[in-house]
Amino acid sequence: MTRNAVIGKAHRIGLSQPSPAKAKPKPAMVAMVSDRGCRWPIGHPGEAGFHFCGAQAAPGRPYCTSHCALAYRNKDEAAA
Repeated sequence: MTRNAVIGKAHRIGLSQPSPAKAKPKPAMVAMVSDRGCRWPIGHPGEAGFHFCGAQAAPGRPYCTSHCALAYRNKDEAAA
């Protein structure tokens, strides 16, 4: 049997699923951001204090105007 055959068989019989005691819950990052809030991350994911800006997002953009200025460049600026 090949390695992939063994992995496939283990998956089919349910051996490859982690036990609930060992599985770490993943934080719900999506729930932390509203549809109209700035999605600029502040801090490092997984560390205490991590959050998103949350200020009013610029129309048609995922970030507020101040973070848009950091994230996007004008064509004139890119050519210089």
